[in-house]
Amino acid sequence: MDKSLLSFFVELLESPSPSGFEQKTQKVYKSFVSDYADEVQNDKNGNVFAIKNGKGHKRIMLIGHCDEIGLMVKYVIAEGYIHFVPIGGIDLHILQGSKVDIHTKNGSIRGIIGRKPWHLMRKGDSEQLSMEEQWIDIGAKDKGEALNMVSIGDPITFAKGADFLPNGLITSKAIDNKVGIFIIAAVMQALKEKETQAHIFSVSGVQEEISYKGSHTSTFQIKPDIGIAIDVTHATDYPSMDKRSFGDIQIN
Repeated sequence: MDKSLLSFFVELLESPSPSGFEQKTQKVYKSFVSDYADEVQNDKNGNVFAIKNGKGHKRIMLIGHCDEIGLMVKYVIAEGYIHFVPIGGIDLHILQGSKVDIHTKNGSIRGIIGRKPWHLMRKGDSEQLSMEEQWIDIGAKDKGEALNMVSIGDPITFAKGADFLPNGLITSKAIDNKVGIFIIAAVMQALKEKETQAHIFSVSGVQEEISYKGSHTSTFQIKPDIGIAIDVTHATDYPSMDKRSFGDIQIN
């Protein structure tokens, strides 16, 4: 992968875009595809369309979703800890100890998710994971200080940071589905100097994690002859996976 594409991919991964709050990632996507598309449009739902005009009448839509799972500030207790609700489907097992960024009107604030440690649990305490028993610590001394830093309804994402592993692997938040919009943007780049028979619509869609809103509304607007959605799936090349049930899907 050339350096410009890699830089674009990392910028996508590190821009926050929990469902319903995709504007920063859409700005990154739009800036990149504007150099390769004949036209770039936004719609009122937040989708971004990069369009390459073809010679014929057929319309091909390529779509990925730019939103990521996240959390939202729900309530602040007297001691200044933040309780939260999910945006999209969250695996409770990955929350404890996770670093997060709370996106406020004044910028991002770092926090860490905690819960009562098992060392201090007594008979009768629930050892079952629940969202209600976890909270975010932003270092505030009390509720008043915390509410001067954050507001109810502020979106939260897992902390940014793309790490490169051997064998061309990368680990980061939001690979689901920043990799999808990266691919459709790269397609636009590859087609820049080429003549196509069909009109190509490269769509960075919104709100897939909570409603599929972006894909539904953009499809009705474009009315494609062919639609191709690009998203992630689960690899099965690691211990405990039953390939008879889930297929043989290798990450390499």
